[in-house]
Amino acid sequence: MFGELSLFGGGARTASAVAREPSTLLVLDRQDLLSFLRKHPDAALDLLTTMGQRIRNADEMLRRRVARNINEEIEIRSTTVITHLHEKVDFLTEEVLARLPRAERR
Repeated sequence: MFGELSLFGGGARTASAVAREPSTLLVLDRQDLLSFLRKHPDAALDLLTTMGQRIRNADEMLRRRVARNINEEIEIRSTTVITHLHEKVDFLTEEVLARLPRAERR
């Protein structure tokens, strides 16, 4: 199933798909969906379950990307600091390196 957000919200589609092989597809407009869900409320619960899972998956993906971006930024900044320090001193001690910031996921 894809394109369901436009059925519920009435906005433009946010998804598209390309079939890799000959396929038979079902097209469902908003009024047909609402009529079906009124007649089959259990199907509405199934749809909500599926959409809830998709939201959880998207949330987890965003969390991972944000954490990765923070770690990459800290790595870049740490490298810059180390390069700058290296220019000022001949060596870096373990104590200095231990004080550099590290990102932790919470």
